[in-house]
Amino acid sequence: MTTATTVLALMPILTSTGRGSDIMLPMAIPAFGGMMIAIVTMFVVPVLYATVRDFEQHATEGSKH
Repeated sequence: MTTATTVLALMPILTSTGRGSDIMLPMAIPAFGGMMIAIVTMFVVPVLYATVRDFEQHATEGSKH
């Protein structure tokens, strides 16, 4: 939830072109990138875990027969 709200809060800063945007944009880009990495991690880690677990289950079932 925190990551999602941070990404949503950074969107206006990333798309702004008004006064002060030249100062805020260089600070918002790394924060946005870090939050996107966190979001990707939330999806990649469980998928990799499930894949490895499934592979291990198939390997043990194969050795029993």
